[in-house]
Amino acid sequence: MKSSFQEKDNYPKECFNKKIEKAIEIAHGIRKFETELFWSRTKFFYTMFAATAGGYFYIYNNINSQNNKISLKILLITSCVGLISSIAWYLVNRGSKYWMENWETHIDNLEDEVT
Repeated sequence: MKSSFQEKDNYPKECFNKKIEKAIEIAHGIRKFETELFWSRTKFFYTMFAATAGGYFYIYNNINSQNNKISLKILLITSCVGLISSIAWYLVNRGSKYWMENWETHIDNLEDEVT
């Protein structure tokens, strides 16, 4: 199998393998970092959802007849914030998945070079 790295022919095999092993180590580190970022973002969005839901139900339970229109507007705004947050979380997760798969592909390709 011909290597995708043109430098392979210019280096001794030991030197080339060290470069590949270092690249694999870096790719593993970046993938681990992406996983940590994923969980950090998840914690952020969970906190945001909890605050939004708490605010929504607090306002819903305290609606009175005098401020009914204002309370309903605040409920609508709170619902919209929850919807926008949900869409943002979905898009952030898609981006995270793309980058995690990207680094997994790099690792697979680099591991094929060593063997």
